[in-house]
Amino acid sequence: MKTNRNIIRFMYSISVITFMTCVVLTPDLLSLSRLFESPDAIFRSQLLVIAPAISALVVSVFWTTIRIPHQYWGKLLFLISLIVYGVTGILCYWETSFQSMFLTRLLLGFAMGLISMLLVQRGHLYLTEVKERVFVRTQGVVVGVSTMFLLLLSGWLGTYGWKYPFLIYLLAFYPVLYGMWLYIQGIGLDPRSISRPQKYFMNRKFWMIIIAAFVFVLFLTLYFLQIPFLIDRLPLTDQMQTAGLLGLLVILFILGGTFYAPVYHFASREVIYFITLGMIATGTFILGAAFDINKVFLSLLFIGVGSGLLFATAYNSVRHHIPNDVYGLWKYKLVTVVLLAQVVSPFLIYLCNGGQFVRLFFVGMAAFVVFILIVVLVISMWIKNRVSTSKA
Repeated sequence: MKTNRNIIRFMYSISVITFMTCVVLTPDLLSLSRLFESPDAIFRSQLLVIAPAISALVVSVFWTTIRIPHQYWGKLLFLISLIVYGVTGILCYWETSFQSMFLTRLLLGFAMGLISMLLVQRGHLYLTEVKERVFVRTQGVVVGVSTMFLLLLSGWLGTYGWKYPFLIYLLAFYPVLYGMWLYIQGIGLDPRSISRPQKYFMNRKFWMIIIAAFVFVLFLTLYFLQIPFLIDRLPLTDQMQTAGLLGLLVILFILGGTFYAPVYHFASREVIYFITLGMIATGTFILGAAFDINKVFLSLLFIGVGSGLLFATAYNSVRHHIPNDVYGLWKYKLVTVVLLAQVVSPFLIYLCNGGQFVRLFFVGMAAFVVFILIVVLVISMWIKNRVSTSKA
């Protein structure tokens, strides 16, 4: 029992490290864009934040077909990746050119990709099925709360200069020391055997889940990349204030997820999906309709709570379609699609000319969500009509 708790704590710390990679620099986006004197400075700053996802995506794609043996090489890779992650994370503290920072961030992403894949693998190997489900259900809350505090820390450090938030990557050395202590104690050295189905990933429901996850993560990433430039058009220009709004979005997301259980007693999953999409569309439209601080708070309330409720509803739907023997394996593909969404998002913003058309950007996103809502509604009505026709 104590062994499992130690492994879960270790995995929590690794989860926070990997999830903070892109998010932690977001409050400092405005300062980074001012550092690069070029017409596409905004895009460069956003690309610099998302750069680790590019190389991490390559790692995750290869990992789904070629996996490193867990027994020895996996442990060595884990240790080396964490050290490389911490070192490359703080290197940008001394660098000033975009090219050198971008290359350093790509190397950071390579380490992050290995850490993410090893995290999924080790959790599935070293935890029982029950413990793994407990970890997956509580991981979001732990990572979310930690991310909120890291965002505030990044905003506070950003008030002293653009380079100080990079010092947060020193946190990567904590799991190195903790992991070495676990290794010395001999914890987690007996992995369980896992069989991988051959044709499971050809399942149609699985790929519907993957596509939905891509769209969802893409939307959240777009918000995180654009909000700092929206704040620049409000009477809030300090990094700490930007971090506060981003932290508010995170905590509202977590609180929104807790509403699933009581809401589910009064409405079906399909109704909840429509309500949450409507909330996200409404909040996005309010965010783009006027640059007023009260409306920004109202829009974040709709977006955060709606997204959290949507995520919780989707997760509870997904876990009923995932067979027990592949519960951990499907996360390989899910991590890949999350990284892909992060890579795509800055290029979509670049097509909107960065932060110059923030209002148009958010209004367009609201229209797109409404479009998705209509498509989902039409498809569900068509399926119900087809089922009723076949029964008749």
